[in-house]
Order: sequence, then C-alpha cells, then structure tokens
Amino acid sequence: MAEPIDRPAELNAAEKTVREAGGAPAEVFYRDDGRMEISFMIPGDRNDRVYTFLWDRHESLMTLGNFVRSKIPRASNMEVNSGVEGENTCECGRVWLLAKRKVPQRDKDDLSCNCGKKLVRWNGGCVWTAQLIKDIPSGA
Repeated sequence: MAEPIDRPAELNAAEKTVREAGGAPAEVFYRDDGRMEISFMIPGDRNDRVYTFLWDRHESLMTLGNFVRSKIPRASNMEVNSGVEGENTCECGRVWLLAKRKVPQRDKDDLSCNCGKKLVRWNGGCVWTAQLIKDIPSGA
C-alpha cells in the first residue's frame, strides 16, 4: 500500500528549494493531474518574468533547483551584493551608487566598501564604478 502524500510538506519543500536556488516563489499548487505547478521569479530581473515548472512526484526536487538556477543570469561572472546597478547599501550602512559599463577587452577586478566588504566583483567585458552617496558618522 502506498504511503499517504503529505501535500503541505511537499509544497513547503518546493518553495524552500526555489528560495535556496535564488528564486522567489510566486505560486505553488497541485494541478488536477496530480503534478505540482511551481511559478517563480528571479529577484533583480528587470523584465519581471514568471517561470513555471511542472513537478512529478517521481522527480527529485534537485531538478527544480537546477531549473531555477538555470534562469539566473550569469553575465560576465559578475557578483554584486544586491545584484543590481544603482543605489546599494553595505552592511556597515554606507550607501554606494554602482554603475557598470561595457568595455571591449576583458577585465577582472573588484570594488570594496571602506569597511572592507566587497561591493562588486567582475570578470568579463565590463568595468564597475562605485560612488559613495551616504557615509556613516565617524566612529560608527
């Protein structure tokens, strides 16, 4: 005899898998055919696309995580704390304006906050600049 299906636990596991892979769950539910439909967005996606994944019970949730990760842009191996250009607040409280521009040659470098935390790291055909917009009081 088959074990009963714990649907709430499966729904929670799917949402957790999407979050851990870098996505933002939008909607998770069971369809009439018994498959789970998982809709998610990628934070920082300027087009606000919604992706949908259909999950069968015989598949591992790892398949879902790999699908979510495949939708995250990997342009130029770029890593930004908040993932976007514009105003970014460091953990120390300083606010930086990050901007990226394309360059014809590859460049590999990084920029750090005055506290030492990396603001942005890149390796590709772009260069980042960081302008301090708001400093923290000295001694803070």
